[in-house]
Order: sequence, then structure tokens, then C-alpha cells
Amino acid sequence: MNLQKKYKKNTVDIENIPEELKVRNQWVAWKTEERDNGKIAKIPVSPISGRNASVSNPATWASFEVALKYQSDNSSMAGIGFVFHEQDPYIGIDIDDCLDPDNLALTKEAENLLNRFNSYTEISPSGMGLHIYLKSDAAFDGKRKGNVELYSRKRFFTVTGKILGGVPKEIKRSDEAVELFSDIAGLRTGTARVDLTSIIELLCKKYGEKFKDLWGGFTGTYPSPNEADLALCRM
Repeated sequence: MNLQKKYKKNTVDIENIPEELKVRNQWVAWKTEERDNGKIAKIPVSPISGRNASVSNPATWASFEVALKYQSDNSSMAGIGFVFHEQDPYIGIDIDDCLDPDNLALTKEAENLLNRFNSYTEISPSGMGLHIYLKSDAAFDGKRKGNVELYSRKRFFTVTGKILGGVPKEIKRSDEAVELFSDIAGLRTGTARVDLTSIIELLCKKYGEKFKDLWGGFTGTYPSPNEADLALCRM
């Protein structure tokens, strides 16, 4: 199958997308680019400038309506996307190659994650992957293990609005996202598990807002991000 043809123009089921995402100015369009290795990359595009968007620069994002119109008006755009940011409460779980597009049969891993989180989930543009949306206070850059990737900032999801039957249309809050992050990041040794949730709770009690800001990615009055990271490590 020609991958670029498969992604050429992706219809969006607007009515299924949660309203709490639509009201945020964290939307981009996206296009495909073929890499030297033959793989297809999804590139975020600013609906404002028409140039490549940056997942760390909100000035390159737009409202849902603006992104949707830009994608509709430009034949080179394959779809729209939502950018995860440290100032929003969302976490995304991306599961690749877990769904048979012909009969919607799931891999056991995908089925377990769907049952575990029971939150708003979309079928990816390829028809073979899933995107799960969650709410959590945890903040981290992308981590990947096998076919599963987890992130809360500096990434974007291609958005389709296409959902599986029986999946909730609301985004649920789950502290278990931290546990999944621990698994993916390799924060486990033998049979002992690093209880990151408990550690974060203790640090919040001890250091208050100062820790919460640093953990959330806000450097505050520190001269540089490196010094902020060092202060967080010392805590």
C-alpha cells in the first residue's frame, strides 16, 4: 500500500471530539513527508502561518475551528492535530499496530490498556493504532516501550474523532498513568516497584508549590532550565 496515499486526506468525525479539547487553542494541521528510510513522518503545520509548527511554541498553534478550516482548504494537509502542553491536564497514550482495520480486532496489550483506563480513545489515521486521552497531574516528555508511547507535553496527536464502540466520549482522570510511565521508563527493579505517585505526594507536602511548579516544567525564577532541573533533583 502507498503510505502517502493512505494518509492523503483524513476525514474528521467532529461530533465525537470532546468539547474540552475543542475550546483550547492547541490545534495544528498536519502533513506527511517520506523519509530516506521509506517511512512516513507526520509533520505539524501552523494553521496561522502555513509553515511547520513547533510542539513547544504555542504561537504556532490555533483554535480548533481555524485548524479545521485550514486543513479543509489545503489539499496537502492530511488532517488536524492536538498539541500536548505542560499547562494542560492531558496525557496521551499512543499504541501502534494494535488494531485490525478490517474487523477492529485488538491486540491483547491494547485491550488491557483500554480496560485499564476506560477513557476517550480514537482510532489513528492509519486505522491500525489507537490514541488514548487521560487527565493527570504528572508531566513528562515522551517515553516509548515496544508499541506503546506515553507523553504529556511537546508532542501532538493526529485527531480523527473515530472511536471504537463502547469507548467513553469523555476524558477520564487517572493516577495510573504514572504507573504506566514507570513501566515504560524502566523505573522497576526485580519485583520491587518504584511507587512514583507516593514519592510525588510526599514531595508536594514537603516543598509545596515550589516542587509542583518544577515538576510541571515551570522554571520560575531560576536563571536557566538546567538550574531548575538541578533544584528539582536536589528535592
